Amino acid sequence: MPELAMNVDPLIHTIELDSKKIRLQLWDLIFSPRYRLTSKACYKGAKGIVMVYDVTSKESFEGAREWKQEVDDHQGEDTVLMLVGNKCDLETQRQVSTEEGKQMAAELGVLFMETSALEDVNVEDAFVSLIQSIKEIVEARQLPTVKNESGSCILS
Repeated sequence: MPELAMNVDPLIHTIELDSKKIRLQLWDLIFSPRYRLTSKACYKGAKGIVMVYDVTSKESFEGAREWKQEVDDHQGEDTVLMLVGNKCDLETQRQVSTEEGKQMAAELGVLFMETSALEDVNVEDAFVSLIQSIKEIVEARQLPTVKNESGSCILS
């Protein structure tokens, strides 16, 4: 199984959704034979995980199944996962078709999108889609509240 390496400094990115600013903390996890991620602490508290492969590399695409298993071993079922095929601008070098990406995403039960970080194609859309899915789960899990006479809230 490919091993994971982690950039220990997260990137902070803010997105506006439904007139609200949402602050994302992004960790760059990459497959690397030199490192092995053994701690579930990396995933702890994550509400969404984006698994990125390179559309010009069949090997990176095939590693997505193993990455999904790694995530499943350490995350709860409420975590939203998205499979992203990056470098869609390199059409002549493509080794993984859009259809293959969609098919794998369906098999894994995750969201799917193709992007080009270089040309800024669908990058923001991928995060917005992920956040919308997370928001739906959070809203579905919220318990109804009843306001009592003292003004505090009581969960029912």
